[in-house]
Amino acid sequence: MARAAKGIVEHTGLNAGLVGAVLMGLVNALPETVTSIAAVRRGAVTPAVAAVIGGDGRDALDLVVGDAAYRGGSLFHAAHPDERWTSGSSPAARWSWRRSCSAVSSSAGGAAG
Repeated sequence: MARAAKGIVEHTGLNAGLVGAVLMGLVNALPETVTSIAAVRRGAVTPAVAAVIGGDGRDALDLVVGDAAYRGGSLFHAAHPDERWTSGSSPAARWSWRRSCSAVSSSAGGAAG
């Protein structure tokens, strides 16, 4: 993963923190996403919603712990603007994902959570 990120940074000129944040976000969300999609396809919307809420809660707790452990002040203020953009775009991505799960659930005949 680190070699792939380094290659992306070298070839695109993007900020290393931005590339790392995006790749880690994708890798971190993959199990939750697969589980949620499988649950929605089977008509079990509750486990899908629980996976999303649990993942969001864990992510928020990780941020609190990281901010407390960071000795250079606030993580938000230490982050590059590109890295702050990724944290701001995450709620929009989750909203879009929830809308698509709702559509899949509706087409499968289940209730949209």
